[in-house]
Amino acid sequence: MHISWRFMISGRKWFYWLSSSCILLLTCHDEPRANDIVNPVVETSLQTGVNEIEMEFDGIVRNMFVQLPMDFNQDTSYPVVFFFHGYGGNKYFGREVIGPLVDEEDFVGIYPQGIENSWNAGSGAVPSTANDVGWTLHILDWLGTEITIDENRIYSLGYSNGGAFSYRLALDTDVFAAVASLSASFFQGRTVASDVQPLSVLQIHGENDQKVPYHGGQSSALSIVFESAMNTVTQWAVHNGLDAAPIVNTQLDSMTIYTFSANGNPHEVRLYCMHGTTHHIITHPFISTNECYRKIWRFFNAHPKEY
Repeated sequence: MHISWRFMISGRKWFYWLSSSCILLLTCHDEPRANDIVNPVVETSLQTGVNEIEMEFDGIVRNMFVQLPMDFNQDTSYPVVFFFHGYGGNKYFGREVIGPLVDEEDFVGIYPQGIENSWNAGSGAVPSTANDVGWTLHILDWLGTEITIDENRIYSLGYSNGGAFSYRLALDTDVFAAVASLSASFFQGRTVASDVQPLSVLQIHGENDQKVPYHGGQSSALSIVFESAMNTVTQWAVHNGLDAAPIVNTQLDSMTIYTFSANGNPHEVRLYCMHGTTHHIITHPFISTNECYRKIWRFFNAHPKEY
């Protein structure tokens, strides 16, 4: 295989039991742009800015963007933020929405590409059957040989199918301090097991979403039944030992924020209900202005891993 300026490494295999739960959906935005300029990788050394990486894992060549802040210092310990695109999307979307924050906030952005533009969150409802949980952990293992990672500040964010995968990472691993899900709830019957590590959770969801119904029920796109957005975040709140009744804050009639917290508890769970908005939440001003991604980063930054 021709590598050009990319590099390949052989991955250690990670084995995980696959959940029998259902998985998610749907489209992301943005196609690759031919005039994108990506910094070349010299041997195995990451450069400041955006690096395009190929690596082999489980016999499959996988690829991603890894973005280091322009003032990157090898002696500094950096937070890491993953962005997982939606079904049908690609790694360029994460680069577009998270990339501008990397330099401002000094963290490392990881934007992987899913097999057949999808993520395996457990049920086979999308094309990917890859060991995406294992690959995510392998990325972290490899990244730790390249730079110094702040292991208490590793975060995952995803849209739709990528949001469902972020929830799977929260349920099946113990490395993430917080996760955020856009347009993705639990599948019906999925629960937070007692041995899952408590972590902070943020969900942003369109109230008129029919593909992943905000109020729960049958998807308009796939043969999947979903829990409601409120049921999903309430499960996390109860698991984390937070107050079951959220604080409610309505902003300009376009968005209601439900916040679950408790005095002395370092974890927080938050739900943004986007009124008048469908699965394609980019139509909401909070999303289209990219303000939501700043809010998500602030949420992440306020919630390091707690033991």
